[in-house]
Amino acid sequence: MINEQRGLWISMKVLYSAELTPTDKLILADILALSKDTNQFVKTNNSIEAFTNVSNKTVRNSIQKLISLGLIKSIMFNPYGNVKTKRILVPLWDKIEDL
Repeated sequence: MINEQRGLWISMKVLYSAELTPTDKLILADILALSKDTNQFVKTNNSIEAFTNVSNKTVRNSIQKLISLGLIKSIMFNPYGNVKTKRILVPLWDKIEDL
């Protein structure tokens, strides 16, 4: 089954990064685990909030921080021309390796 998460692995570079908070590390590890096959992460902020047990504001701030550090990029699109915009988070593997 695609994107069935059986565990979470955090690289030593991410784990010991002084730039990232524990929440940043958990969210980044989730993005890396679930985007492994497709290079796309499509969880909503509400899903991430439930997974990490932090506020939605903390999730938004953490995602913005990961984007500003160049570790992920956000792609927004409106596939059906309606008002619901979808977001895909894409890990930038080269930058993550440079942590």
